[in-house]
Order: sequence, then C-alpha cells, then structure tokens
Amino acid sequence: MQPNIDLREILHFTDADLALNRQGQLTPTQIEFLRKSIRGQELGCFVFSLVFSGFAILIVGQATHNLMVGVAGGIIALALAVAMMFYASRRSAQSFANGTVMTTRGLALRQTVKGRGKSIYYYVTIGEKRFLVTPQLYRAFQDGSEYIAYYVVLYDETLVSAEVITDPLKSLK
Repeated sequence: MQPNIDLREILHFTDADLALNRQGQLTPTQIEFLRKSIRGQELGCFVFSLVFSGFAILIVGQATHNLMVGVAGGIIALALAVAMMFYASRRSAQSFANGTVMTTRGLALRQTVKGRGKSIYYYVTIGEKRFLVTPQLYRAFQDGSEYIAYYVVLYDETLVSAEVITDPLKSLK
C-alpha cells in the first residue's frame, strides 16, 4: 500500500506520519500543523467578530438613538463571539490533544456542489465519510480507486493522510 505522491505533498505527511496514523495516532508535527491551522481560523473568526460588533454598535445605536446602548450591544456581541470561539477552540484542542486518528476505507467518489455566486465546494467521499477538500486535494483523488483515509475530528472531519489501495487505471496497464 503506497500513498499517492500528490496526496503526500498536499496533506504534508511523511512516511513516519503515515506509519503512526496507521496505528491511530498523530505525530507531533501533525499536531503542530493542526494547531496552526486552527489558529488561522480563530484569527479569521476574531476579525469577523470585531466587524460584527462594529455593526452591532451602529445598528443598535441608531435604533435606540443612544450611542451608549449601541456600545453596550457591541460589547455584548463581541463577548458572545469570543466565548463561542473559545469554546470551539477548546473543543478542537481536546479532540486532537490525545492524537487519536480515525480511519475510513473505500472507493473514492468526488463531487462538486455549487454554492452562492461563483463558489464551488469540493468533496471527496471515502467509504462512509465525506470530506470537504481543497480543489488541489480534490484533483489528487481518483474516482473508483480504493483508499484508506486517516482523519481527525476538529470542527469537522479533517484529513491528515491517505493512501491508495487499488488504482483501476494502473491495473489496466
């Protein structure tokens, strides 16, 4: 069983990572990579929270014709957003702190779903699990090939490594 080279590069895993993933564990390198990705998401959420709070100040302040009430509404909105971020962050940290890696095995099925405007969502289903993936990762999987996918549960199922088991295109050659 060999991992696809593209998958290895896109998911940033090594032979050592894959060996430990097969045993149901994350490597320290993978844990740090996941922590960095979560920090980026948290930063984005915090910036959104600041913008949302600013709008809350304006809207509540104008609706009540009282700037102090608007500021209080904005502070409450910001506090709620930060509390939700903190909760989600702690939950994510707990979910991979023990380094548990889940697996699914099956044929790959790629799907795209049109979102609002020009956005397109890319999905790869392996076995019973459906993963939201980047366009680059979407292209690395081959429909009809059998894979073992190794993943952790953060906000959703996040792939950490994968390996191709059977590739119908290679068996035809």
